[in-house]
Amino acid sequence: MLRHIGALLYMKFKTLSKNKSLLLQMISPLILMVFNYQLAGDDLSSNDKFTFLILSLTFCLVMSIGFPITIILAEEHEKKITQTLLLSGIKNSEYLISNIILPIISILCLGLIIPTILSVNITNYMLNYILTLVISGPSITLLYLLAGLLLKTQLQAQVIGSIMMTAIVILVLSPTIGNNILDELAYFSFVGVINKFHSDPTFSFQENFLLYISWGTWIFFLIFLNKMAVSHRKKT
Repeated sequence: MLRHIGALLYMKFKTLSKNKSLLLQMISPLILMVFNYQLAGDDLSSNDKFTFLILSLTFCLVMSIGFPITIILAEEHEKKITQTLLLSGIKNSEYLISNIILPIISILCLGLIIPTILSVNITNYMLNYILTLVISGPSITLLYLLAGLLLKTQLQAQVIGSIMMTAIVILVLSPTIGNNILDELAYFSFVGVINKFHSDPTFSFQENFLLYISWGTWIFFLIFLNKMAVSHRKKT
């Protein structure tokens, strides 16, 4: 199992290294984040800096992690790579794990780097920030993984990925919009923890037990749907 996963991870590295446009897309959010912060950093209040942190983190998760997942999987589908791998002895679980490991590691790394780049002091809510990354990372990864498994072309991946990005940003930033219905929808969504962290960075997880229930439900269904999608792709 480990040998197969290692081989699949190596294949992902090769795919990324050859796709210069995808690499540029992955680092562009960081470049834009630094550029925009340099322009407005001195004029931002502490609350504005925190909102900028949440916005930057969200865009990096989507553009640097989510988009590449869907595009790479769509490319593999176009070239029949996925079907070949699954028919050659790679198990469905091995294929899914290999597509999750790198994004999760990248999310944790980005989450630790971004506050440093933006000079945002997160010591007062460090634990909540880390838990938010650990909890939200898998749900976002699994959602984009599902999209990548269902889409057949890279063009579809770009279009659907853009729609998903817009929806995620709206849900995460709902506290600044001030719509009660949108707030409730965001609270129980797959990015509910990020949304709650945005509205109250020092919130108590113990007092928001429904967040765990909602997150666990999303994770369960996303894993189930991803397994179904891999099985379907094996046949097509």
